[in-house]
Amino acid sequence: QEQAPGHGSPCPLAETQQTRRDPPSLSMDYLPVPPALAWGRTRASAHSPLFRSNALPPLDWPLPPQFDQYELRIEVQPRPHHRAHYETEGSRGAVKAAPTGHPVVKLCGYTERKPLSLQVFVGTADDRSIRPHPFYQIHRVTGKMVGTASHESVQAGTKVLDIPLNPENNMTALIDCAGILKLRNSDIELRKGETDVGRKNTRVRLVFRTHLSLAPPVASSGRVLALQVASLPIECSQRSAQELPVIESIGLTSCSVEGGEELLLSGNNFLAISRVLFMERGTDGKLQWEEEAHIDRDNSNECLLCVRVPAYSDLSISQPVSVSLYVSNGKRKRSSTHSFKYLPVMFKEDDPLLSRPSIPPLDGGPSRMDSGF
Repeated sequence: QEQAPGHGSPCPLAETQQTRRDPPSLSMDYLPVPPALAWGRTRASAHSPLFRSNALPPLDWPLPPQFDQYELRIEVQPRPHHRAHYETEGSRGAVKAAPTGHPVVKLCGYTERKPLSLQVFVGTADDRSIRPHPFYQIHRVTGKMVGTASHESVQAGTKVLDIPLNPENNMTALIDCAGILKLRNSDIELRKGETDVGRKNTRVRLVFRTHLSLAPPVASSGRVLALQVASLPIECSQRSAQELPVIESIGLTSCSVEGGEELLLSGNNFLAISRVLFMERGTDGKLQWEEEAHIDRDNSNECLLCVRVPAYSDLSISQPVSVSLYVSNGKRKRSSTHSFKYLPVMFKEDDPLLSRPSIPPLDGGPSRMDSGF
């Protein structure tokens, strides 16, 4: 009788025991159902960031930014636009941060004295899981103004920069050596048949990945932890950068679920038709809630939007809820999203009474904390 695929691979003991049993009766004319334990282990290993040192994940493998005490974090994000260069023209320099400088990446929770390597490559910026971008590659920038050492290599057709993460620098790397190279669409489509990203998709992300060896009890001996974090989207086309709205900073990051507070958005390419929308997506990526904010047009201009935060859909939440906001100038002309947090009424941060302890009155009457609510 044929065995179910993958039945014994997650659990060798179960396979050994099953081979010693008598063959099933002739009345069993169906495939045996794999045990629940085998399925559980298979599904868990598919999402685990732990790997063997000789079998590290490919660049399109989804990885988390945090595991146990370790977190790979982008301390300074890159600018929302960078003019990529073609192979036939000179470099346009490294990706910069806003307002000045370059992106900064840090590995938190690592206490060993052994240096590690930080990998950088250019990834996609669509709604699907991050993978290497077929039309853009990382470009190693050198020169007197570059202070970070780097080494360029190729993994499965994708250029990767290796940058040292040293304990002497608090496991922090300044990314001043990474530019973006634009490949010719025709070359990529002929070589790979790659058209699913789209010739008009000019947004990318800088993807950062590192590997660190773990020891028990965090993981079994010989296991390697792989962490990955991606930057906010970067617009690489000069023409698109002139058309798309860009949010550079927001004056408020949280407010009560009731909304109503004034929020200032600073950036560029804001138009008279611009709209500001708040949205929330579920764990499956599907849109669960979206609401348009009111814009005070009299106090707004092409570099500043003055909006009124809309109320959240559920006024009875007991924990803070994270949502996203973006600016839209029309179909397919959206800014990158920025995080915003709705707080329950009891979490309202601008209420000075929250910082005062409740002191019972001397006469036994109602306290001042209770009289106003």
